[in-house]
Amino acid sequence: MTAKEMFEELGYKLEESDNIEYVQDTVEFFTIRNGKKVDGSYNRTIKIYTDIKTYIVFDECYYPEEGNIEKDIVEITSEEHKAIHQQMKELGWLE
Repeated sequence: MTAKEMFEELGYKLEESDNIEYVQDTVEFFTIRNGKKVDGSYNRTIKIYTDIKTYIVFDECYYPEEGNIEKDIVEITSEEHKAIHQQMKELGWLE
């Protein structure tokens, strides 16, 4: 199975970019901020920088009532790790 297929199985889509960027479908949620319920949504992104052979994983959270966007560094699942590892193999970064 290719890295792209593994990511798609996890709900990610390959985005057009100078690098390799997988974005997960939007997830709706709510949180409590300053004692008030606040609705929000987020997309998880895995961005692979092919020129410097590194990657980052982050959630981009949007709070429409506040007009606020926040980026958070997040934990990855073992399945996400396997897909990232497969992508690195396909790029020839690993032997």
